[in-house]
Amino acid sequence: MGRTMQNVFLDSAIDDNRDVEWQIQGLSEDGGYMSWVKMAENSVNKEPGMTKVIQMMSLPTPQALRVDSLGNPLY
Repeated sequence: MGRTMQNVFLDSAIDDNRDVEWQIQGLSEDGGYMSWVKMAENSVNKEPGMTKVIQMMSLPTPQALRVDSLGNPLY
């Protein structure tokens, strides 16, 4: 990629068990999406993880993402 990788630490103001560090490992040419990999050793939850971050035209609602106001999945 030829880019320096950057880390992002998300510090939850609601629940310290949700603190997590991500490393940005990919960025599309147009900036429309990024790929992030969880840095398990620097996160409270040690489970591995990855995510794709996309550009949106408006803010999503919890209902649209099928989660409650804390981000917990709705069943």
